[in-house]
Amino acid sequence: MVDEDDKAEDPAKALTHEQAAALLAAVPDQHRLMIHFMLRTGLRISEVLGLRWQDVDREKREVRVRQGVVYGKVGAPKSKRSRRSVPVEDGLLRDLAARRLAATHSGDDDLVFGTATGKPAHTSNHYRWLKPAVREAGVPWAGFHDLRHTFASRLFHAGKMVTVVSKLLGHSSPSFTLDVYIHTIPADVPEGGDIAAAVGV
Repeated sequence: MVDEDDKAEDPAKALTHEQAAALLAAVPDQHRLMIHFMLRTGLRISEVLGLRWQDVDREKREVRVRQGVVYGKVGAPKSKRSRRSVPVEDGLLRDLAARRLAATHSGDDDLVFGTATGKPAHTSNHYRWLKPAVREAGVPWAGFHDLRHTFASRLFHAGKMVTVVSKLLGHSSPSFTLDVYIHTIPADVPEGGDIAAAVGV
């Protein structure tokens, strides 16, 4: 499946903490959870739109990527590696549970971020509210894929290994992840003493 917002992994451009906060404040209330969810999980927009309630596992504290929505049509994930589970913190799980309680379409097979009629949403419809929001937030260059870049960049800055980040993103290989994000990985050169301590010989 070719993701309309992920036809190729563009050079990463991430939001700062301040920019992300400004964007969350600028998006319409009914879409804020979707933006928050993408910043916290790194899912592609197609994967978010394909997420069903049965894919949200509160016991295991994770969401499972099992399908995607591209151009309003449900299909298989982008690749074999895209089929994955991503951990989710309790606060976000509570927000999702509250959304489900308030949703008209809340059955296991229903979409978490479907249309008002429960149908698969088209990404272009979401850009209608995202574009004015990113302008208001002062990040007119930002799109849905930049939320994914933000997620990955923050993991790297937190010292997570490329193999871990690659798995969470559902990339084909860690080397592909490294190619995309190498310029976002902290490049602090250690002192000689630090190297000796790390090597231990």
